[in-house]
Amino acid sequence: MRYTLKHKPSFISIATQKGGAGKTTLTALVASMAHYAYGYSVAVIDCDEHQYSFSRMRARDEKIVYASEGLRRIASDQFLVHHKACYPVIGAKVADAYDLAAGLRQADGSRYDLLFFDVQGSVGTTGWISLLASMDYVFLPFVPDMLNIESTEKTMLMLKDLVDSGKSEATLSAFWNMVNVRERRDMVEVGNGVIRACGVRVLRTALPMLSRFRDKLTDLATAKSGVFTCTLLSPTNNMLKDSCIDILCEEIFEIMQA
Repeated sequence: MRYTLKHKPSFISIATQKGGAGKTTLTALVASMAHYAYGYSVAVIDCDEHQYSFSRMRARDEKIVYASEGLRRIASDQFLVHHKACYPVIGAKVADAYDLAAGLRQADGSRYDLLFFDVQGSVGTTGWISLLASMDYVFLPFVPDMLNIESTEKTMLMLKDLVDSGKSEATLSAFWNMVNVRERRDMVEVGNGVIRACGVRVLRTALPMLSRFRDKLTDLATAKSGVFTCTLLSPTNNMLKDSCIDILCEEIFEIMQA
């Protein structure tokens, strides 16, 4: 189901100052689902000005997909079904990202539906919190360990203060990532208390701890093995299973509908 968006274009970031929370991987997964599976017009602004991780992921994906006959076939089928070429990935410094995105247009001059900002996890970067405050939607991934909870709480509190003071109109939502269902849920319970005390919504969807979230596309990938995290392709059904990414996308797009 494709939802009617409240904002067009909608500025979105999956963000926290803690490294290792899966921001870039989740941005790639949600952006690819939005563009290739749901049919939204998407662009990604890579604001990780020290590494440009998303841009490097796109370059690697292009090399691997174009070298594989099977993956090229998946890409061709995807294009025929959805009539969607790959979404652009544009590198920008944090200070320049908003203005660049605000003026961004598709080849035919129309506006994008969704603009994802992959922002590095460093509160010391000039303009970092201001950029997040300028988003329409910020989704904060919490990982169930105390260091991550405390770090992500700081990001959430800074943004919530800006929202409460009227300096930001961002809609803030938190969700759980890397949850091992076999382990005790003490940290999730602690974190939910922290999030709710801040008055921020916790999404129903929690993403499980699965090795495929850590695996990027490699030269060993084939059409048979399937594709998960890729900036050129939507996750294939066999890889999407049990990941909850499709459920997360549904919940995200529900929040963003008019």
